[in-house]
Amino acid sequence: MSVEDTFSYIEDNDVFSPIILAEFDFDPTPVRVFTGLGEIVWQSKAFTGIGNLGEISNPQDGNDLRANTQAYRLNGIPSEYLGIVLTENYQGRRSRLWLGVLDEYGQLAGDPYLISDGRMDTATIEDNGDTGSITIQAETILIDLDRPRERRYTHEDQQDLYPGDKFFEKVTATQNKEIIWK
Repeated sequence: MSVEDTFSYIEDNDVFSPIILAEFDFDPTPVRVFTGLGEIVWQSKAFTGIGNLGEISNPQDGNDLRANTQAYRLNGIPSEYLGIVLTENYQGRRSRLWLGVLDEYGQLAGDPYLISDGRMDTATIEDNGDTGSITIQAETILIDLDRPRERRYTHEDQQDLYPGDKFFEKVTATQNKEIIWK
């Protein structure tokens, strides 16, 4: 089913439940949750329901092209799982959100719609002994536009991309050469 099928279902039916699906690409095991109860499977991936134990900050919106930050918070997490965030190298790894619809039987009606695709940046952990909470800050992929590019127009740099290419081979020899125009 497609996103169009999802919206057609909403138009044609009075009973449906909107949900948010979230995927955080931790290594080796991604975390997949949704704002419901139980478990649903979509694209051969199992999403665990967290009910109202999660929070998502309001997305920043505007007409200008800029990188925005989104905050995700999971509450009621057993303390033994909080260490995963401390030991995992999660920065720069993908985080995604989808808007979906459950039918009257609790099954997905069509494909969820991708509403956010970003990269995890920082995490804040609060531990009160038995359980705790994790807040993950994620940036949209537009943040890559702010990062400097570390490429040079040199023979060595060209060899990293295209081994055997000789286009930049003579660049250093001509670098300080004086050219007389006639």
